Amino acid sequence: MGLKSEGTRHKEARVKPVVIRVIREVLIVSRRVIALANECEGATDDDSCLRLSAELRDCGYHLHRAATYERLMQIAAGSWVGEDAAGPTEEVPPAC
Repeated sequence: MGLKSEGTRHKEARVKPVVIRVIREVLIVSRRVIALANECEGATDDDSCLRLSAELRDCGYHLHRAATYERLMQIAAGSWVGEDAAGPTEEVPPAC
């Protein structure tokens, strides 16, 4: 007596193309958020804007780290498809 999904247990798991697209988009967005934080920090001396840039940077790094981790896990599992399947992880823009 087994589970209904027992027949599909041994099939190779593939990541849906939408998941790959979302991870790629998050990597792009996270780099843009970090760039905005750097731009904001470099343009003001106001403490409230400095706090905003710090929050933006934290969010950007968190998003980038999570998306990179997921991408690497999918590559290691052999589920990632595309030209970046074996490529290096994307660089994060440095802080100001």
